[in-house]
Amino acid sequence: NRLLRWLVPVAATLVVVAGVGGYFAGMMGSATSNGGFMAAATGTAVTDALAVTPSGTEVSVASAGYAVTASATGTYETDGGVCRIYEASSDGQFLRGITCTGGEGWSVPVATLEQAGETYRPASEAGLYALDAFLDGVGAGGDIGDAAEQDMIARGWQ
Repeated sequence: NRLLRWLVPVAATLVVVAGVGGYFAGMMGSATSNGGFMAAATGTAVTDALAVTPSGTEVSVASAGYAVTASATGTYETDGGVCRIYEASSDGQFLRGITCTGGEGWSVPVATLEQAGETYRPASEAGLYALDAFLDGVGAGGDIGDAAEQDMIARGWQ
């Protein structure tokens, strides 16, 4: 009985780890084949446009040969500055990522490619987990809200 009590949770954990590992391995393969879109959707043309745009407002920019449409969906103060969750798409490809600044320029420390559909875009649990885990790791609190976000945009995120 004692062995069985340990064996079931260990087996369940291995199944979860294998599933998440397989997901990320698949995403790495997808990122390689969609490297152009990944580079476009995480490039400075997109992050600079989002830096001056309130959450919920779409921007369209040319980036690395792609016409990218992007929108920030939330803004969070972190231990090192400010991070924003955003979504970007182009020609049926979809990315969800986080862009962060410490006051000088923006970078994209984490992004996931998602499945895009004509009317329905499922949010991958593993992809959302990666974004949430990153925000937790940098000490993000709740979304700062529209008024604070507008103020930060006006001050150049300083």
